Amino acid sequence: MSTANNPFAPENIFAGILIGVIGGILSTFIVAVLTHYIYGGVPNRRRLVSVSCAVAGSIFIVYIILTAVSGPRSVSNVPPTQSQSTPIPTTTPGEVPTQLEPQPTDTTVPPTVSVPPTPLPQPTYTPIIASTPPSQPTFTTVSISSLAKSQWPCNLQLMQGNRTLLGVPFDVGWTITTEHQTFPSSITLAVAFKNPKNVYLLWQGGWAYTQYSGQMVGEVSLSFASGGPLIIPVILGDNIRDWTISDQDAVNTATSPMLQEAWRGREFDVDCQPPFSGREGRMDMLTIDLPESYLGDELVNIEIKDTAPGDPAIHLNGVTVRYIP
Repeated sequence: MSTANNPFAPENIFAGILIGVIGGILSTFIVAVLTHYIYGGVPNRRRLVSVSCAVAGSIFIVYIILTAVSGPRSVSNVPPTQSQSTPIPTTTPGEVPTQLEPQPTDTTVPPTVSVPPTPLPQPTYTPIIASTPPSQPTFTTVSISSLAKSQWPCNLQLMQGNRTLLGVPFDVGWTITTEHQTFPSSITLAVAFKNPKNVYLLWQGGWAYTQYSGQMVGEVSLSFASGGPLIIPVILGDNIRDWTISDQDAVNTATSPMLQEAWRGREFDVDCQPPFSGREGRMDMLTIDLPESYLGDELVNIEIKDTAPGDPAIHLNGVTVRYIP
């Protein structure tokens, strides 16, 4: 228990006694003075002591009672503690206290000190050189007009000029025939084609009777800048056949998949004027695929040889080469 509301605490009893004694002395003095002035004589000492003790005891009792009843001091009586952050105005006597104006709060955001970023290592770019797309193979016709002894502007109704047969262009209207009466035994064409891929021959067999079926009647020789020729045997009934379709005495079938019928028509009459009432015939296309090893080479010569001593003959109607420029 706190001593503030304990009347019997030593300090409270001491204070009560002290106040009672002082009160008793003062009351005795007051009684003596009043007796002297009122009654005109000297007051009785015993009476003064009795009055003094009575007053002192009364004061002591009153003090103790008041101490017990008053209780502890209220906290509200304690002046509030001033905050260190609030300034206390000071005044001198006679001076009107100055009213402190509220200071505006500085809302300015301090500038941010930017730290330069550490430079990252730049990647090294290797330039990519765009490669030139490979050239596409192209077709080129080889003219045989300078070697032809006969010009057939409407051979089997195929009119003279550039004609595309089975997707391959040919320059037609001329025919070279080998080893028949006064015709030569070979046909030689000087060419110049780099990176050759295919050679196409538009041809027919003449007087190709069944008695020669299965025999080698000639050869195709392809010469290159690098050296030795590539030889393709010509065998009747395999990669060449007679031009007629219905002649029972002629070989009009073939077994090689490289030989395809490219054109069919009838023999022409005088001056290629209709009606075309002659026999029905055809022209075949022989495809010669060159090995990949010749792509870096150059085709310089095409030779067609007739190796038969007499019949049959070879009718050459057109030549085309497919190559990569």
